[in-house]
Amino acid sequence: CFCINGDENDGVAMSNRRSFASYVPKWDRFQTSVAVASMKTSESPTNTIYQRQYSHVYANRLNELKKRFQKRDQIKLHYCERILDLVEDKLSFVSGTLVKEAGKDGLFDENDCKCRPDDVLALEDESGRIYLQTDRVHEYCTGVVVAVQGIVKEGGRLHVDHFEHPHDAPFKTSRSEMKASSSEDKEPHILLLSGLACGDPETSLLQRDMILAYLQGYLAVPTASKVCRIIIAGDSIFEGSVEGAKQLDDFLVQLCSSGIPVDILPGSHDPTTANWPQRPLHSSLIPQANAYGFDLLVKTPNPYASEISNKYILGTDGRNIEDLSLYIRRSPAEKLTELEVLKNTLRWSHVCPTGPDSVPTMPHAESDPMIIATQPNLYFSGNCTKFQTEMVSSLSNGSANSTRLVCIPRFAKTGEVVLVNMNSLDCKLLRFEDDFSGDT
Repeated sequence: CFCINGDENDGVAMSNRRSFASYVPKWDRFQTSVAVASMKTSESPTNTIYQRQYSHVYANRLNELKKRFQKRDQIKLHYCERILDLVEDKLSFVSGTLVKEAGKDGLFDENDCKCRPDDVLALEDESGRIYLQTDRVHEYCTGVVVAVQGIVKEGGRLHVDHFEHPHDAPFKTSRSEMKASSSEDKEPHILLLSGLACGDPETSLLQRDMILAYLQGYLAVPTASKVCRIIIAGDSIFEGSVEGAKQLDDFLVQLCSSGIPVDILPGSHDPTTANWPQRPLHSSLIPQANAYGFDLLVKTPNPYASEISNKYILGTDGRNIEDLSLYIRRSPAEKLTELEVLKNTLRWSHVCPTGPDSVPTMPHAESDPMIIATQPNLYFSGNCTKFQTEMVSSLSNGSANSTRLVCIPRFAKTGEVVLVNMNSLDCKLLRFEDDFSGDT
């Protein structure tokens, strides 16, 4: 059974001509070799990079993001370049990195939360640390860069009356450029899927076969010919099994032989490096598919970034969202949805704010590659429990633009993939069901 947005396909014959869209990789900053190339040492990068302290990561993150805070009128309040410059009993404005210290009380939720009622927030920079008095502790985690407005009172705590987040990064693509690029092809679409879990004995192979049948035109669905690229967002191999690697290799071969380019990024359960940014899947895992070369199969790092049809796309396998959701909540009694957590990372201008505190990352000395330096037109998270999407407006460089947020469901659990129109950024949910209760 094949459904689009919950409706059966209409059986309209598809065009034989496949859509095309321009493609430019943009993940250089996530490549380990690039990230450590500037080290001034005669030793091998792999032997020296982990000898550094992680203080460089937080310092670079703060130095870059603090530039995006608008300076306040110093006549009305005390603007501080450093936390050390704060003065008691004076309304002040200062930026820094948040540090969340765990309390001793029980967790709000023992199953999926690491927040406690007596957690404490502190603001830190290179000059020192100050504890914050606020009722919004549950909304933040260690690693988020913010500016706060408040008054330091007796006892040395900064009583916060306002949090400010970094201004949005500039969009690479303006609305006029987006309209111009729309003439590139009639309606190019990309297909987003994640969590294939190849090799899982409880996963149906029929659903994967149905994806192939859809893309190859055997289901007579008109949107199939519009798919110009496929992005597989992590967790493709079940528990790193040998059988799973073989199944993935066979699946990719059939996709590539259909003439559809595929980008595949690793996930937390795939056999690759554990530390972010994760290295691409090794060629030896998928030798047959690898023979198709860069034109049809692109092994990318995690996080992922590219330009497709002149739209900047940013995304991950979803580990950052899964981890962050453990440390922040909508309220002490209510957890956030995966889409809300994804939106927070965009609002904070950082893909993985909990790294390196709880997500292992590489200790880059000169920059933090996880900073969102360019506002994405499409921003996705893989391996989510369910499909969610939202168009988020942004005012960057004085012009209004929008970012399409997409939570991609785990395919092995849901049989669902997401189709994105690269002209309008509209989304459709495609469901492949392995039962025969409906029309095929």
